[in-house]
Amino acid sequence: MILGYGILLISSFLIVILSGNFIYAFVIALIYGVYVGITETVQRAVLPKYVDSNLRGTAYGLYNLVIGVGFFIGNILFGYLWDAYSLDVAIYFSSIFVTSAMIGMTVFIKKFNGK
Repeated sequence: MILGYGILLISSFLIVILSGNFIYAFVIALIYGVYVGITETVQRAVLPKYVDSNLRGTAYGLYNLVIGVGFFIGNILFGYLWDAYSLDVAIYFSSIFVTSAMIGMTVFIKKFNGK
């Protein structure tokens, strides 16, 4: 998960640095696709580890609800920041949340593993 979030952070900063060229957009989209492939696969694979088998369907439903609402709110906020300020402000704001997610995941892993 942390690797996936790191790749998202890289793709976000590449948008700021390399904007304005079709080839760069293609490369950034590929990097973003790697992020999606890593994080969505890992999230869905890890979920059963923390849930009893009789609640697995409910857990996946709740997971998808939370992910959907989070994406909806996040996209509205990102679009507002882009429209009201600039793409750079929206990406920097998003990067703060990605960094906090990486830190939170690191703390979770250390606490869960007892290290």
